[in-house]
Amino acid sequence: MPKFFAFLLAVTLAGCVTATPVQSLNPSAERDKMIKESLSGSLKDPYSAVFGQIKTGMASNGVIRVCGTVNAKNSFGGYVGMMPYIGTINGGKFNLQAMASSGNEAAFINGQCNSIGLAIEQ
Repeated sequence: MPKFFAFLLAVTLAGCVTATPVQSLNPSAERDKMIKESLSGSLKDPYSAVFGQIKTGMASNGVIRVCGTVNAKNSFGGYVGMMPYIGTINGGKFNLQAMASSGNEAAFINGQCNSIGLAIEQ
């Protein structure tokens, strides 16, 4: 149950960010590495992380928006499948806003990413 409330909080905070489309950024190995290292720290088994796409875009306020997918092992040791996440880079630091752990959460995050022009393919 606490996980559900944490997700609701993340969704609420993600909703505070405007859905204004961002200016797409070219891929950057350095930026992707920072995102992966930071995101891995929030996983149950960080060493099992398999990253999919990472898309980034610059918002009009200078904040970099991030959408991507990651597959990692859960508490039972099984991979859960590619799940989307959304976050920001501000001040050189990646901040995770929400990461899906179910189909409904994935649909919501995909919708958020689509609305800012960072559609991720599943």
